[in-house]
Amino acid sequence: MARGKQTRDLRMRERLVQEAARIMAVEGIRDFSQAKRKAALHLGAPGTTNLPQNREIQAALEDYQRLFGGERQQLALRTLREAALEAMQFFAPFSPRLVGGVLDGTAGPESAVDLHCFADTPEDVVLFSWTRVCRLIPRSAACDLMMSTTSSRCIGLWPAKYRSI
Repeated sequence: MARGKQTRDLRMRERLVQEAARIMAVEGIRDFSQAKRKAALHLGAPGTTNLPQNREIQAALEDYQRLFGGERQQLALRTLREAALEAMQFFAPFSPRLVGGVLDGTAGPESAVDLHCFADTPEDVVLFSWTRVCRLIPRSAACDLMMSTTSSRCIGLWPAKYRSI
């Protein structure tokens, strides 16, 4: 009897992994926790406590994109990596590090370029961006900067023109 329940739990966990990966790929959700909850809801198990680990979903996401992403996903990834290189050169004074889907290869057309920039204060990166980027980009173009105050780290999202393919 216990073996049957254990097998059922493993099957449900695998279904949750696959559904969460599909949701992240198709709907562009970047938060693993949100994808897990949504997958559990889709599979009729919203109260489950047997949620998969992020690395399991990451591996399934890579598999999903390899199978279903095709040339469109590869083109998007190449374009985003070119934008990441340009952004890293721009933010060179702050020792930028590429993180997220563009780095690990799971980025799609809806993905953003995520960089971690290191400075004494987050404001240094914002001021640097403001004085340089805003002179180069027309007022109508979006340039998002999200601040993270932990460890004086600023995560910069390169201009929106690079986020759409």
